[in-house]
Amino acid sequence: MLRCDERVGGVVRFFSAREKTMLVTECPFCKKEHVMVVSTLNWVQRLQGALVQEAFPEMSAEDRERVVSGTCPKCWDKFFKEVSR
Repeated sequence: MLRCDERVGGVVRFFSAREKTMLVTECPFCKKEHVMVVSTLNWVQRLQGALVQEAFPEMSAEDRERVVSGTCPKCWDKFFKEVSR
C-alpha cells in the first residue's frame, strides 16, 4: 500500500493498493473531509497531468470539483453559484 500525505489539488491524502486508490479531500471552506475510491490507473493519469474530466470521465461534476479544489457541493453553491450564472 502506498500512502501520501502531500496535498494534490483538493486531495489532502491518498492511499493506493494495486487497482484501487482512496482519495481524501477536505473542503477549504467548511473543512469537512470526503472519501472516494477511484481506479489507481485513473489516479496515476491525473497525477501525470491528465485533465480531471479525462482521468475520471465517469465521476460526477461535484466529485471532480472535490478532486480539483476540495470544495464540497454545499460550499460551492454558497460561494460560487451566482458567479457561474
